[in-house]
Amino acid sequence: MVLYHGTDETHLAGILAEGLQPRAVGRAGNWGEHMESVDGFVYLTPSLDWRYAVHAASDRHAARTDRHALPPREVLIEVNVGAERLHPDEDHLRTLLMYTGRYSRDEAGAAVDADVMKRDRDRWRESLELSGSAAHLGPIRPKQVRRVLIIERALVPTLTELIFAWPYISASGKYDGPHGECCRQVHRWLWGDVREVSSVPFRIADDGSVHAHVGLPPLPSGVRHLVILRHGEIVNERAA
Repeated sequence: MVLYHGTDETHLAGILAEGLQPRAVGRAGNWGEHMESVDGFVYLTPSLDWRYAVHAASDRHAARTDRHALPPREVLIEVNVGAERLHPDEDHLRTLLMYTGRYSRDEAGAAVDADVMKRDRDRWRESLELSGSAAHLGPIRPKQVRRVLIIERALVPTLTELIFAWPYISASGKYDGPHGECCRQVHRWLWGDVREVSSVPFRIADDGSVHAHVGLPPLPSGVRHLVILRHGEIVNERAA
């Protein structure tokens, strides 16, 4: 199954050499205390890679002491993984618990751990469809990495504007509505699957209603850098 991961360029050399590694025990995640990821998993998505990459690069830059340094570039990773290693994202399970009305955010966070994710492993497809992400148990080897897309800084303002144009996607089912449609279209546009997109849902309210659309024009040459791999070895590298 082909899925994607978003990160920043500070991790790229390690990914090419060692693959995608689960977050180490005790290392802080990108999403704060209320959305802490579970140790031992790598998080994958069908099309939210660019959102995660923008957040990762922004957090990395904010943590730097040299305020004059350029922010790291966003990096999207395409991988091929077996479904037998996929589990539901813990945030998907936590959000479903909150929707019962019997759990606060903190209580839901404490209730879902790696054991619960493994118990509910068969819900990984539901997690992808409703929340746009799933968790891969254990590392993803270098030979499973198919392509890498490096986003040049000129594109970041456009992506940031798109991110903040709607509420956060969650297990409410928003991912399979206009929010998810926007993410999928931007994902395809960035990867070059489509040259341009005439109409993308843009201003989206909490109830899912769409108040504006935006077009995505053909990308100018040189704003992306594509790396193609086979069996863990780079076979092509070019500006896109």
